Amino acid sequence: MTNTPFSVLMSVYHKEDPSYFAKALESVVEKQTLLPSEVVLVKDGPLTPELEQVIDHFRSKHQALFKIIGLKKNMGLGLALREGLINCTFSIVARMDSDDISLPERFEKQMKVITRKNVDVVGCNTLYYETDSKRFVGIKKNPETMNEILHYAKRRSPLSHVTVVFRKDSVLSAGSYQNQPYFEDYWLWIRMLTKGMQFYSIQEPLVVVRYNNNMVTRRGGQKYLLQELEFLNRANKIGFLSRREKLISMIIRTPVRLLPCFLRKWIYSSKLRITIKQDEFKELHIHIGE
Repeated sequence: MTNTPFSVLMSVYHKEDPSYFAKALESVVEKQTLLPSEVVLVKDGPLTPELEQVIDHFRSKHQALFKIIGLKKNMGLGLALREGLINCTFSIVARMDSDDISLPERFEKQMKVITRKNVDVVGCNTLYYETDSKRFVGIKKNPETMNEILHYAKRRSPLSHVTVVFRKDSVLSAGSYQNQPYFEDYWLWIRMLTKGMQFYSIQEPLVVVRYNNNMVTRRGGQKYLLQELEFLNRANKIGFLSRREKLISMIIRTPVRLLPCFLRKWIYSSKLRITIKQDEFKELHIHIGE
């Protein structure tokens, strides 16, 4: 087991579910086989009293662990994480969302890879949990090797943002997080890949992602599409996508964003892979608390 210290970087804003937020924090600071050295938590604008109570509860139990960064107004995920990353003490940083669950061996396995391999970013697969039906619906498999990741990144984000552990200096040298709504992570990955930085993804699910209709709804509509087209233009301008690749992506993505929600959900669900039976997930319900 590695003794290398590392930070966890999280952001929370007023619309988050307090019970999900509590479970996310618990999975990071109490359930890991390898615990973080600090948790940098960015409050992206004023929070509800219920969310503040969750923060107070965990900070009182783990006072030396938490570094709280409060922003006066909601800045969006990219700018919130940019501010948080500056405040991370250690050279290796693990990302965590405020509503998902890190499984117990996540940090131990990812830290082992990033400290022993010549890589800048380590991801993993994700296990999707549908909150409406309270069942696991599938596993999203990310590409593993650099060649696979480079190829995949031409079409879709090659890593799930909630899963990554990265070298702080590598992210900063690529320009850090920036304001690119809905695509903050994808925009960061392609800038890092353009600079020749090395990625790897562990081929097992180490993070549980909550999946529901709201998640699918957010990934559609005119507003989302306009941000996606802006992202594709930026990817073309920095030379990651050719003009032809950009146009193909636009042609493929535009109809999907404008589809009714139920059809878009079917498309997303078809990308998830069920690899084990439901009864083999039983023990994971303990981590989710449902």
